[in-house]
Amino acid sequence: MANPSTLRLFVRHSKERNMRLLDVTAGRRFWRHPVGGAVLAAALFGTLVGTGQPANAAPAAPTKAAPAAVPAAAVPAAAMASLERAAAASSSLPVDDHYVGLTNKDGRPELFWRGSDCQLWHNWVQTNGTISNSYPLGGCLLHFLLSPHDIAGFLNGDRLEIMAIGTNNELFHVWQLSAGGAWSTWNGLGGTLVGPPWVGLLSNGAFYVDAIGPDNIWHRRYQDFTTGWWSPWVFGAAH
Repeated sequence: MANPSTLRLFVRHSKERNMRLLDVTAGRRFWRHPVGGAVLAAALFGTLVGTGQPANAAPAAPTKAAPAAVPAAAVPAAAMASLERAAAASSSLPVDDHYVGLTNKDGRPELFWRGSDCQLWHNWVQTNGTISNSYPLGGCLLHFLLSPHDIAGFLNGDRLEIMAIGTNNELFHVWQLSAGGAWSTWNGLGGTLVGPPWVGLLSNGAFYVDAIGPDNIWHRRYQDFTTGWWSPWVFGAAH
């Protein structure tokens, strides 16, 4: 069993866009390569901020999507910095610099953040190379004070998809309706969760999403690789 003074959790760092192991020992934080370990307390994630739940949220139900998910390519540092500067000038500033950068199927970077109004916001590099204005994608999402990210994103087939926790502690997702195109409304995937989402790939190429419940245990949903439909919630593996 891990030392009680050390809490270990896998998270996606928005700056590095890689998986790292977060060690919190005597109030210090530093990053290491993942080596596994048990979750001792969800309280690490800290204060949850916000009211309401994602706008236009549908009840939790199987949601069909493209069956193959792959990690989005890392956003180059220079592009990430330019997108962040543009985001900082938006009407809803990001909280604690919790940015997530993803790359569209055509290679154009896109930046996402939870704004100070609790909505999901984004901007992106346009086809002419300039940066778009910042626009909201709706919702009202939880902010996790001590986590380096509030949301998780990935490339699902040829469309970006974002996972987030609503302020009713349910998992929600929103996705591009076509590659690089318009976005869906928010849809609920159920659950009662107290930590930010974490996404990964199964051995068959399908993706899963994990998050910690109030029982301090990882919970998981995954897409069926052949149909694209979502599984019920199951216990996830220790991270």
